[in-house]
Amino acid sequence: MSRYQELCAEYLEALTRFNQYTDDCCSFAEEFFATLQNHFECPADSVRFYAPQEELDTLKNCTLRKAMLHNSDGFYAIYFSLTLKETTSEDTVLIVLRVKKLDHCFRVKIGMNRKEFEISTKEDLPAIFDYIYDGIKNYYQKDGFIKSTASPIGFAI
Repeated sequence: MSRYQELCAEYLEALTRFNQYTDDCCSFAEEFFATLQNHFECPADSVRFYAPQEELDTLKNCTLRKAMLHNSDGFYAIYFSLTLKETTSEDTVLIVLRVKKLDHCFRVKIGMNRKEFEISTKEDLPAIFDYIYDGIKNYYQKDGFIKSTASPIGFAI
């Protein structure tokens, strides 16, 4: 085998590992979002995904995989929103889920917060769901929160 062929073989092996890492993170995210919708008891159309490389449009939706952006720190950033609907109005909460696969679990962050969650089993997910819930609820309970337009883009947590 030539040195060039050895490099090609190394590249193929690295690509295979990266593709498996991506598949594992995507599978985790699919379970995360299915469980989130169940935990919040929200309609299926309340959660939407956004491609980070495209202009943000809350009326557009993309696939989960397209919403995933791999960062140099090993985390996948997954751009999504939760739309809160009432009879006469709605608000869209923009959220970035950051997921990194480790040997024994997934490390998860919300946005750029330093707080990290280690998720080994489905039973570990309610802690991060409660964190998201508390962040949104605290925002709306703040003194001085006034909705300035009929349907703002919302805020990011």
